[in-house]
Amino acid sequence: MKIWYFGKVYDLDQMTDVDIEKDIEARIEEFTGKVIGVSVKPTDDGYEVIIHRSLNVEVKDGLILEPDTFIISGEGYSGFMPEYQSIGCFAHFPGFVHYLDLPEFEKACKRNVEYYTGQKVKKATVTEWVNMLVLDVKF
Repeated sequence: MKIWYFGKVYDLDQMTDVDIEKDIEARIEEFTGKVIGVSVKPTDDGYEVIIHRSLNVEVKDGLILEPDTFIISGEGYSGFMPEYQSIGCFAHFPGFVHYLDLPEFEKACKRNVEYYTGQKVKKATVTEWVNMLVLDVKF
């Protein structure tokens, strides 16, 4: 099974989930300057990538924090631009918290996973909590 996360395709036939976790953690730390815990959980019909972190902002239903979209897609890491992008916010003002439309972002995730892994995706969902961010992909 192939996993697309943070702008890179990982092959579970070539790497262990622990090796994938370490690689994602190192790349996110290089991008953000912060150490963020990552768990990769292959399932019978897909995979989950779980980011362990804490926030000091409110999580809102139907919306996703803009920085979390970067942590999932890898947009901006080493100049990477995902093939499919969700509708984003073009005005960035210091001190403001930006949210994006979650259903639009999930559609973009689904298209990117399909594009980069070559696997047909039934569903890609993102769940955001104060202490956790989960990308759940079902094939």
